[in-house]
Amino acid sequence: MAKLALSTGQWSAWGTFMRPPRERWWEFGIFALVEDKQQRRIAVVGQFPGVNGDSCDGIALYDRWQGQWEAVRGLQGRWGGRVLTTAVFIGQQLWVSGWGRIRGAPIAVYDVRKRRWLEGVHLPGVGVGDSIDYVQLWRQGRYVYAAYRAFGAGTEYRGRYVVRQKIEVVYPEEVTAGAWEEIPLPAGMRELVWGVVLAADPYDENSLYAYGQFPLQGQVYGLARYDATQRQWKGLLQVEGQASVSVQALAYMPGKLVVGGMFKTARKQTALNVALYDEEQDRWEPLMVRSPDGIPGVTAGYYDDNGVVSALALRGDTLWIGGDFRRAGDLDRVGNLVQYNLRTGEWQRVGEFGVDRKVAALILEGDSLYVLGRFRWADTLLVDGVAIYDLRHRRWWRLEDSRGRRPSCPLDRMNRCFWYKNRFWISWERLNSSIISPEGDTVESSVIVYDRVKGWQTIEEITKGKIKTRVELIGPTSRGILGKVPVMGTSIEGYGIVDQNSVVLLDEDTVSVIIPGRKLATSNSIQIVGIDSSRPEWAYFVFVELGGQVGYIRDNELQFYPLVGGVPPFVYTSVMTPERLYIGAEGNFWGLSNGIVYLRWQPVSVEEERGGRAGRVYPLPALEEAVVEYELGRGGEAVLELLDGLGRVVERRQLGWRGAGRQRERLGLAGLASGVYYWRLRAGTELATGTLVVVR
Repeated sequence: MAKLALSTGQWSAWGTFMRPPRERWWEFGIFALVEDKQQRRIAVVGQFPGVNGDSCDGIALYDRWQGQWEAVRGLQGRWGGRVLTTAVFIGQQLWVSGWGRIRGAPIAVYDVRKRRWLEGVHLPGVGVGDSIDYVQLWRQGRYVYAAYRAFGAGTEYRGRYVVRQKIEVVYPEEVTAGAWEEIPLPAGMRELVWGVVLAADPYDENSLYAYGQFPLQGQVYGLARYDATQRQWKGLLQVEGQASVSVQALAYMPGKLVVGGMFKTARKQTALNVALYDEEQDRWEPLMVRSPDGIPGVTAGYYDDNGVVSALALRGDTLWIGGDFRRAGDLDRVGNLVQYNLRTGEWQRVGEFGVDRKVAALILEGDSLYVLGRFRWADTLLVDGVAIYDLRHRRWWRLEDSRGRRPSCPLDRMNRCFWYKNRFWISWERLNSSIISPEGDTVESSVIVYDRVKGWQTIEEITKGKIKTRVELIGPTSRGILGKVPVMGTSIEGYGIVDQNSVVLLDEDTVSVIIPGRKLATSNSIQIVGIDSSRPEWAYFVFVELGGQVGYIRDNELQFYPLVGGVPPFVYTSVMTPERLYIGAEGNFWGLSNGIVYLRWQPVSVEEERGGRAGRVYPLPALEEAVVEYELGRGGEAVLELLDGLGRVVERRQLGWRGAGRQRERLGLAGLASGVYYWRLRAGTELATGTLVVVR
């Protein structure tokens, strides 16, 4: 270390701290410097094995009066944590703490005058064998403060605490302390307090200030004050923007868009990592809670303490939310997957995957919810990253075939997964998935497929060897499955070595290169974000990383469109609606601060819509009411629209979920003038159209 003489501006050496061996270079750090009230001693606390040649336990004391260092030893047998990160002087005592599993008291106490360890100080909610982290210790006036997170012996999250106790120092030795007083934290601040800087008011011992970025009283504040006499917090400075934003999951039903990712607000309303958007009213809504301690969203993750939503599934009024979080709405200690009712605001737990795990994808198929991600267990069932939740019987299953083979997915970001023609397709970004036999044998592939009849197969087996190397899935269409060639050197039978970023079509065991990579753009990072397969010709929306543009490809011609909301540097997810293409992205770059952008579709003429699947309407002509008949191949959330002769929408009805097969809808015609109208029905990627004649 070094010190600076402010009077002369000269630097000089100040203690030599021993480092661990080179292969353990990360086991070194200095995390706190504190001075006693008499300005005699300075304590250096951190992770280091010694100072000036003397071994120590991460504590070194410098006596300014004598100009000498003391290496403090004997801590590990008392405290037992892993790394010291904080310290405070209380008279002639030095209180130290940090993160790790506790074998004694969470705060160790050292008498600096007599150079001996004293009995430690216990904290509320922390016992022997428990763990703590993000610990802060400081003193202000007659109080000593502590802020920390606590975990049980089995890594069970206990909560975040901010406590204080009144102390009295009979100089120079005796310290008397009262009982700890817990400072209540609002729900939003309790989940984010790890990143909040806390400071006591030097002129008012009943005031405590918090600085950071946390939800409070329905808004997000950067500064708040706690009044100990009234035991309540009050926001002082509202935050206008957010430092880091991303949208990583989208789900759509007619008129409603559900957005998930990593954020704190939606149009200045507190919405932790998940929110609803009403297209027609252009209004954002946080998820409801039914208890005072509830939070409007999810938070408290393992890899990111703010939590993150990385997967959504929506059917009717039921929303499934997956990601990395331990707190959701009215529920505490959840397992990274919850269920939410859009109508009633009720939250429910769905399974347990472990505190260091993450749900990456959710797929609904019939009465089953397919869950994929970074986990090995679903409750007590070994699943290796792919699990099936039976919605009717509320139990978990492995996705095994008749030979007992099951998948094993890598611990990385999900690329695509979906059901298509009785097959479940899975691909992960950059890494391969595996098929594991009961004997433990594994087969790896960039894409693995579950066939209801043949069981698990690789992409090489599905295409009968036509694809030799890596392919990443884009999505299903009415004509087959689209894939992308992510790397150079990929060989496809009949085409030889194909360009990087080439788009291929998989139809049963045939493979076709429909757009060579060199035609898409000059960038080496292309992502297809929308597929319009309802038209007679192919049409795609692609995101080009170079310049952050979205292009529309039709008849192999590329045309770029402007995005509303900014230019994203990186795209996580996308969803197409009848009128918009929404793109979830990484925010806070190139003018994009909200994490989501969209592309407005140009109004589609009635003649173009006739490319959809034909339906039937009767009676024809109609007077007061008509019945629309149509057929769906797969089913989805449906919306029925009525257009006039100029292609303008005169009526829109949200029908909810409609299953595969033939369907009927009654259409009221009151208020419509005589004339020729056109109707169109969209359900997922499917489109049905027809003509209606109204007479008066």
